Amino acid sequence: MLPERLDYLADALMVWADTPKLNLMPRLLQEWQKVEPMFRQLRGTQRAPVRLSDLSLKPDGGVQNIIKVWNTATAAEQDYWSDWYLDAHHVVQEIAERHQLPIPVVAAVVAILSPGNLWWINVRIADKLILFWKNKALSLLGKLSAYPFNVRKAIGVLEGADPAQAIGSPKVGVFYDSLVDPIGTAEHLTLDGHAINIWSGYKVPLNQVRRLNEALRRKIESDYTKAAQQLGVSAQALQVLTWYVWRSVVPQ
Repeated sequence: MLPERLDYLADALMVWADTPKLNLMPRLLQEWQKVEPMFRQLRGTQRAPVRLSDLSLKPDGGVQNIIKVWNTATAAEQDYWSDWYLDAHHVVQEIAERHQLPIPVVAAVVAILSPGNLWWINVRIADKLILFWKNKALSLLGKLSAYPFNVRKAIGVLEGADPAQAIGSPKVGVFYDSLVDPIGTAEHLTLDGHAINIWSGYKVPLNQVRRLNEALRRKIESDYTKAAQQLGVSAQALQVLTWYVWRSVVPQ
């Protein structure tokens, strides 16, 4: 049995145990089974490990560090990841159309649930949350692979809360904007812990990434913009491709 089906089967058993919801179970499972292949296809491939020492990054190397990480990628990887946000927008659009919800609402749910999750898991649990919410079955939802506080915020958006107020975090806010309008936000940067590590030249756990004051944040954002200009790509494409590469980097 596929591990990714287990939580859905657990939810199905909970529905079965609740007699008033008995007739809901087959429909929820049937709807999920129709879309599950789409999420599985989003898992992508895993890069071979790269040693940090092989990249020759410098402490606080800024622009040069960023360019070195970009150049580690193959041409095929650069092409694929340069269009990633546009592809992600289309996934959000598909979920929105299937559930008959506005794209900004679905994008907010996805963005709010994104911390700590891979993309395919992120959209998978967002779709699951929306499915159960739409069918008034949140009490049967079970545990999601997301922070409980973020799940509550995502439910709030589905129930009418303003996405901008619910999101809060600047990083998640940029991600949300990019999912809604990837073309209009092509020069916006999602400055996450990976991006800071690349700029700094160190591979440290995300919970140990240095805290940024406003001046340093502006400096790092400026360096990403400069690196993007030198490479002839958007800041958005640069960030997501270097994020992908950096996840394959292992400390020496």
